[in-house]
Amino acid sequence: PANKGEEFSGLANVRRYHRYVPFVSGPNSYPQVSAVELLNNLIPEQLIRDKIVLIGATAAGLGDMLPTPMASKGELMAGVEVNANLLDALRADRLIRELPMTSVLVLGSMLALLAPLLLPYVLPRWSIPLVGGVILLCVLASMVLLIVLRLWFPPSGAMAAALMAYPLWTWRRLEYSLSYMRHALERLSEYSDLNQRLTRPSTLEQMGRMFDQVLPVRAWRLLGGEKPWRGGDSLPAATWKGALARQYRFKHDGRRYELDLVWHQALHADTYDYWVRAMLVRVRTHAPNVGPRYEVLEKHIDRLRREEDRQEALTRFFQVTLAQIREGVIIADACGVIVYANPQASFLLGLEMGALDAGQPMVTDLGRELDLREHGWDDLLRQSLAEGRTQLECRNRQGADLYLDILLVHAGDNPGRMMIISFKDISDVKQALRARSEMLDFLSHDLRSPMVSVLALTEKMRQQGNGQSLEGFLDNVQHYAQRNLNIAEQFLQLARVEAVESVEMNEQDMLDVVESAIDMVQIQAQQADIILRFDYDPDQEVWVLGNNELLERLMVNLLTNAIKYSHAGSSVDVRLYAREESVVCEVRDRGVGIPPEFQERLFQRFSRASTSGGARTRGAGMGLRFVKVVTERHGGDIQVESVVNEGSRFTLSLPRVEIH
Repeated sequence: PANKGEEFSGLANVRRYHRYVPFVSGPNSYPQVSAVELLNNLIPEQLIRDKIVLIGATAAGLGDMLPTPMASKGELMAGVEVNANLLDALRADRLIRELPMTSVLVLGSMLALLAPLLLPYVLPRWSIPLVGGVILLCVLASMVLLIVLRLWFPPSGAMAAALMAYPLWTWRRLEYSLSYMRHALERLSEYSDLNQRLTRPSTLEQMGRMFDQVLPVRAWRLLGGEKPWRGGDSLPAATWKGALARQYRFKHDGRRYELDLVWHQALHADTYDYWVRAMLVRVRTHAPNVGPRYEVLEKHIDRLRREEDRQEALTRFFQVTLAQIREGVIIADACGVIVYANPQASFLLGLEMGALDAGQPMVTDLGRELDLREHGWDDLLRQSLAEGRTQLECRNRQGADLYLDILLVHAGDNPGRMMIISFKDISDVKQALRARSEMLDFLSHDLRSPMVSVLALTEKMRQQGNGQSLEGFLDNVQHYAQRNLNIAEQFLQLARVEAVESVEMNEQDMLDVVESAIDMVQIQAQQADIILRFDYDPDQEVWVLGNNELLERLMVNLLTNAIKYSHAGSSVDVRLYAREESVVCEVRDRGVGIPPEFQERLFQRFSRASTSGGARTRGAGMGLRFVKVVTERHGGDIQVESVVNEGSRFTLSLPRVEIH
């Protein structure tokens, strides 16, 4: 600016009124000609016509050479060329202006706050790229203003703010994380008793007690400590290297130990090897981490890692426990959403494995899998919510008897109120109760009835004196006593064969077994006017692996039933033959037959069909049950075909064996 009252004496370099020069390019960006050639008129006229010519020294060492932002590789620009760039900018109004201070503050503040505002919303691994992006944005904003609008915006303030935001935010995030970790560890420590018991290693003394009191170890010793530990018998040195000796190596408290065991039998060494290794895993500990720890974060992470291991052990413990129990367990939240179901629950409810885990299954959907008789599933849930617990018996779709228990519990603020539904299969118990009831009915009727008849005959004999024949009286008493004895014998035989899981078996010729059974019932058939006919092929091998006494009694029961339910004057046909890998024996009668509705429960205990066979067909209902049980013990099968008033055919199939 002129007229400012400033006077300068001589030559002076005025360092005020700064301007930003928009350089066109680097050095030598304007045409240059020699002054001598210009004076000698050696320059074409069109090159300088209507041009402004600046005169100055450009040769190195003659004039001023200045560094400029447009120079590269250390190039310098002559002062006269700097003036040319400045004059060109003044004439074209391209001189760079400073951005007003207000605009600088607003734009700089916006760019400076960008990083602190965005850092809370990104993951830690993206923090550095975010800060780098903000710095790059500051540079780009300055370049755009400079190139497009010829305005200079200093980006260093915003860039410095972005750089400072990262360490400040990292410090704040780290402090928050440490604070949360401290409080989380304090909360977890309140419930860590069971966790610590699950993860705390056992002691060597406790392991030694197991060897002394439980495992069948003859002697044991533990080497590696300050002094050897021993237990069991005193053995010579050679025994510790014998066939019954085993050696195991493990670490405990940073030391290496060797466990030597001597078993009573070689079978024990193989049987209990897995449990010994499990004991060593339980007592094994890692060496403590030694050395200074200067960082608080490292200590917290180490504590958190230990707590995480405890929580993982606790989770596995409960998952394995719930999965292995025989009861089905379903856990639902207060809204009825099933959060856990063990495999047994899926099995009892007839659901596919994982069906309860897919989607968001509800306890309200379980009602269609159960037969609650007169109860409604929704009403049952409503009753449980009101009373806190509901127990009743029901059935599933497969017909199994279940004991249903719905219990409400409170599991703290999170997850809050929970509903535990357990299903226990009581089919065996119900079957045992039904068998007990049937047996009581049997004892109260079938066994009492003959004895009551004997007592009635005795009382009648006393009242009539000598008026009744003694021989007839004795015959009646013998009849009822024999009947009672037969019932008791059948009951004992059935109870004996049901009580054992397996029977002693040898190679048996079924031809001898069947012939012996026919001989035993021959007199009974003659008394009933029944003809016994036996058909077999003597060239066929009909050997089976079985128990002679049980197979003979099985055939006697089949033949006795056939005679008992046959019409007088008819016949009972017995056929024995070999078919592929089986030995088949058919017993065919031509009697009253078996109603179709009764054939399904024919082989159940104490079951008897209502037929027209008369009083002589009465029985205890245990003979065919005995046949069924003995057949299953021998790995065979028994089938029946019957038509009322036409007769029945029982087909017995047993596995065939080859005799060499």
